[in-house]
Amino acid sequence: MTSVNSVRCSSSCPSNDESTTSNIQELIQKLHSGLEMKEPLTDMRISDIMDVYEQKLSALASKETRLQDLLEAKAVALAQADRLMAQYRCQRAQAESEKMKVLEEKLKAQQKEKADMEQTIDVLRKELSKTEQARKELSIKASSLEVQKSQLEGRLEEKEALVKLQKEELNKHSNMIAMIHSLSGGKLSAETVNLTL
Repeated sequence: MTSVNSVRCSSSCPSNDESTTSNIQELIQKLHSGLEMKEPLTDMRISDIMDVYEQKLSALASKETRLQDLLEAKAVALAQADRLMAQYRCQRAQAESEKMKVLEEKLKAQQKEKADMEQTIDVLRKELSKTEQARKELSIKASSLEVQKSQLEGRLEEKEALVKLQKEELNKHSNMIAMIHSLSGGKLSAETVNLTL
């Protein structure tokens, strides 16, 4: 910043070098116009003039060098700023890309999880429906078995009643036969008659 200010000041404010240059230019004009000088120009005077020119040229060269260095420094700073901006844009683009990629992966994972859950629910519903159907069939079979059991119990009771009735009839017949044999003088007992029948 100091170099820039010094350059601006040197370009806008008159300096001793510029005053000297002006004097030299005036002297040259007088020489060209043929005006007489009060004092003769000696070799020393010409040497002084050459020294002033050399100092002026050296000062101009120094200023040019400083300006060139300043321009190069600004160019380097600008290039560095461009690189930093390009890096920032690249990193931002990468971050945005990675963010979108992560979001897409999360979305795909959620969609897959949802599809898996729906599939699992469908399987469970089918299994539940099969279980309910099997339960209904078992209930029907149980009811049918209950009916068959009741029928068999009824038949068994009927058979037991019939057997009891037959035993009673058989006992009556045995008693009658025993009485007949007893009246007829036979020796057959009621037990023999029962075994025979």
